This record gives sequence, C-alpha cells and structure tokens, in this order.
Amino acid sequence: MDSDLVSLALERRTYLELAASSPRWKRDFVDELSDSRSTVNRVIPDLVDADLLEQSSRGYRLTYTGRVLLESVQEITAIGDTVGETEGLLNNLPDSAPVNPRLFVDADILTTDVPSVTALTQEPREQILSADRVRAIGLADNDPKMIEGFYDRVTGEDEFILELIAEDSLARHLLETYGDLLDETLQMESLSISSTDSVPFGFYLTFSDSERRELIMPIHDDQRILRGMIRTKNERALEWADKLYEEVQSDAIPLREIAERRSDWLGHSAE
Repeated sequence: MDSDLVSLALERRTYLELAASSPRWKRDFVDELSDSRSTVNRVIPDLVDADLLEQSSRGYRLTYTGRVLLESVQEITAIGDTVGETEGLLNNLPDSAPVNPRLFVDADILTTDVPSVTALTQEPREQILSADRVRAIGLADNDPKMIEGFYDRVTGEDEFILELIAEDSLARHLLETYGDLLDETLQMESLSISSTDSVPFGFYLTFSDSERRELIMPIHDDQRILRGMIRTKNERALEWADKLYEEVQSDAIPLREIAERRSDWLGHSAE
C-alpha cells in the first residue's frame, strides 16, 4: 500500500468519513467540518487526484479505493488508541507470543495498579460462566471461584461445554489439587482438558448459541501475577483466537491419558 496514500487518508480522515455517510458538496465540508473554504478547495482536489473521492451528480462521494483506505485507517487508529491505553501491559507477554493487531480493535483494557493473584474480576467471570461453551488456554490456577464455577456448569443440568488446554505445570496442579473432581468429570462429554508443555498466553473464548461472543485475555507477568486484561468482541479477533486454540490443541495430550500414566499426581480437591 502506498505510504503517501495512507498518510493522506489519515490526515484527511474526517473528509472521507463525511463523504462515506452520503455525498457532499464543498460547501457541506465547510459547514460540517468548520474548515475554511480555501482549505476545502485545496483538500478536495487532492483527494480526487488520489482516487479517494469522485464527483457525482449529488456531490463528492467515496470511491472504492477511498472506502478501503478509510476502513484501514479507522482500524489502525483504533488499534493505536487501544495499545496506547495498555501502559506497557503488553510487554508482559513473551517475545515469541503470536501477534494479531486486530486483537486491539475496539478492545477494552484493564490494568491493575496493585498486583493481584485474582485472575478475573467478578463481572468477566460471570460472563464466562454464563456462556454455552468456553474454549480456554490456561497458565495458572489464580481463581478458585472459576474452577468451582466450571465444575458447577459441567455437572449441572444446563447444556455447557468446556474445552481447556493447560500448560503442563497447571495440568499437574489440577490433578494434584482437584483429583477427585477430575476423576468424576473427565469422562463427561461436556469437559475436555488437555495439556501441552508451553502455551503463548491464557485466554477465554466464549460462545453462545454456537456463535463466538467474546475473548477475555488475562495478562500475567513471569511470576503468574495478574497485570491486566484485554476484552474484545471483534469478530476477526475471535476468529484468530479460535484458530490459535486449534493450533495449540494439535500438540496437546488429553489429561485423562496423563492421569492414567501419573496416578501419583492424583490428589484430593481443595476444601
């Protein structure tokens, strides 16, 4: 993509957005953007020459190229705004962690001033546990209430499916701490837990009525202390997370197989 064209679209984004809603004459740009007539007389020809606007019988309107550039600059602006709010939060992710900028389009960022071992606040936890299905990648057992909630949902009467990939250290912890609960539930079709030696980060991908709904991504430092959270409902970000889950799952081992081989890890659930 031509960098000069992108720069022009960024600089004159308000003109493109106005023309995107409906065709406008030059006087409309003057009135609605509060720009001087001389400025408008200079900007409009530049946008026409760049093939971002074209004149029609109803005024200046976006070209197809203009629509593409406008959507692109809106997206990159949204990403920049969100990343700017993270206050260094993303630096807690491993350098090798996969990156998808669309994760940050219209995302909500939560940062904590005081480190907390509670992985999720009450509201996100309730959102997760109210879903019909959850795909999750787990790093640590920072939230016993989440474990309890998942157990109640898996063993309850309402339809619910939990698919969890646990990093090896977490898998061992689950077997040692919640052994009798897992012995009861691992054979259920509504629960699938597997383990792998390394995961890029943790997240919860929720589904309702078979549709992806929200991605909730707690961010921890290398000590597994919660530093913040990213939440998004952007469909492209949800699709990316779903595919990432599938990629990690391809190398994972079912927890029931690990339990059969390492019966010494099986313990009793925490009271």
